[in-house]
Amino acid sequence: FPQFVATPLTQLIPHASPEAIQLMQDLLLYDPAKRPTATQALQYPFFQIGLNIPILPRLNPQRPNSIGNAPVANPTLLSDNKEKQQTKGESA
Repeated sequence: FPQFVATPLTQLIPHASPEAIQLMQDLLLYDPAKRPTATQALQYPFFQIGLNIPILPRLNPQRPNSIGNAPVANPTLLSDNKEKQQTKGESA
């Protein structure tokens, strides 16, 4: 493989904390024997500190379903429709 001069992660991700940079550098090591396992990575200081992550407002107030971001049907409307269908079936 050709050799390249590495671009420092601090330059690529200037707002990352020193703990995040250290974790990423170690997880990106080429030699798998030198890379931390998932269990070892979870012991890094990055995961041991309280991070203040801002909660962004949701653009879509509807609750996503398991398929993606499609809106979930209103269960009340569904039960009303089932009752109406049953009533139509009984009167027919």
